Amino acid sequence: MVVHHPFVTGELALGNPANRMKMVEMLNALPPTHIVDQGSLIAFVEANAIGGTGIGFVDAHLLASAFGQKLQLWTLDKRLTAQAERLGLAYKH
Repeated sequence: MVVHHPFVTGELALGNPANRMKMVEMLNALPPTHIVDQGSLIAFVEANAIGGTGIGFVDAHLLASAFGQKLQLWTLDKRLTAQAERLGLAYKH
């Protein structure tokens, strides 16, 4: 099963890739993952030593959502991959 995180879809919608709106439509056709609330995000960051690892706010949300739903995270971002691997959340293809 594949899900999408609405923050990723939003980031792509703000970019300028080829066929941007088609890509957004396709992602929106997938079931969305849960978006964690601010308190849960901060608790996740603290409990898992995410602060100072070089990832940003959206990436922390992706990790927290994947962690909370026991999902694997697929990304090409090296810093996000490192944290996903450390937390046992990285998708292995």
